[in-house]
Amino acid sequence: MRDFVLYDFILVYELKLMLQILHTSDSVSQLTDPKAILTGSEEPGAPFSRFQSLSGAPAGRDLIRYIVALPENSEKFTAHIAAINAALHGPGIALVDLKFSDADSEYLQDLVLGLGENHNHGPPITHSSTRGWFWDVTPKQAAAHHARSESHLNFPWHTDCSYESHPPQFFALHVLHADRHGGGTLSALNVARILGKLRPTAYESLRRDEFRIRVPPEFAKGLDSIAGCLVGTVKEEPDLRIRFRSDIIQPQSERASDALKALNQILSLGREADVQDVQLNLSPEMLPDNTIVLMDNGRWLHARTEVRDPRRHLRRIRWGRQEFLAYSPRKATRSEEGLD
Repeated sequence: MRDFVLYDFILVYELKLMLQILHTSDSVSQLTDPKAILTGSEEPGAPFSRFQSLSGAPAGRDLIRYIVALPENSEKFTAHIAAINAALHGPGIALVDLKFSDADSEYLQDLVLGLGENHNHGPPITHSSTRGWFWDVTPKQAAAHHARSESHLNFPWHTDCSYESHPPQFFALHVLHADRHGGGTLSALNVARILGKLRPTAYESLRRDEFRIRVPPEFAKGLDSIAGCLVGTVKEEPDLRIRFRSDIIQPQSERASDALKALNQILSLGREADVQDVQLNLSPEMLPDNTIVLMDNGRWLHARTEVRDPRRHLRRIRWGRQEFLAYSPRKATRSEEGLD
C-alpha cells in the first residue's frame, strides 16, 4: 500500500498501543503491555505516520494510520481525503485527531461525502427518519427498544448491521465525550488473522449459506431474520469479510453449528486455542474527546468494555452499503493450470 505524502498535518505522536493475546473472557481484555508506538514527523513532506507492522504481517496491510484532521476549506483537503481512503482500503482502520471542537460533526460529514465524491464510497446510511445519518451513542437504561450499543454493558466481538443483507462497508465513531471513569475501551480484531486460525472444515462451513441471522427487534424493518453465510466478500473487493454477532446467529446444520463454536472458541479462548494474534485495545486515553476512529466493518471485528461514565457520548455514521456475497475464488485459466 502506497504511503501518501502529507505535509503540515502529519503529527509526531507516540501513542502507546496496548496489544494483548486474546484470553479467556467474554468481555474485552484490558490493556497490560505496550508493544508498539505510532511514529511520524512534523516536517513538511514527511512520510505518512503509521503504527509499526504487527506480528510480521505483510508490509502495508497491517498498519494503523494516525492523521491530523484538516478543515473542509483547506486547499489540501482533497489530499487529506485521499490519505484516509488509502488507510481504509489498506489496513482498514485509522484514527483522526480533530485538534478542534466540532459538536455537530461537520468535519466527519464532509469527510464521508468527500470519500463518496472522490473515491466512489457508497453514500451514508440513514439510521432512521428522525436520526438521519448520525446516531448519538450514549448509555441508557436497559429497554426493549434500545440497541445493545446504547446500553452500559460490555458488547462482545461483532460487526455492525450483521443482520442485514447489505451491511455497511465502513463506519466511523466521533468521540464527543470519552469515558472518564475507566470504561468504554474500544477493541478491534483483524478478521483475516482469526479466519486463518480456523480448521479448513470450519472455515469452509462459515462460507456456506447455512446460517440464520436474527434481526434485533429495535432494527426490525419487516423481516425478523435473514439467511446466508458468515464469511464472504463484496463486489470488487478481494478481501474476505465477516458479518458476526454471536447472540443473534442461528446455525442451520450440524457443520454450521460446529464452525460457529470453533469461531467463538477462538474469540473467547484465545490462549487455549493457541492463537498468537493480537487485539488492538483503544482506551479512552487513546481515543480522547475530538478523536475519530474509522474502520472497515467487514475486515475488523470490534468490541467494547462496560461503559462506566453516564456522560460518555460517541456519534456514529455508517456508509457504503454493499451486498454480502458468498465467497467464490476465481477459477484458474487453462494456461494457469498448464493445460495449454
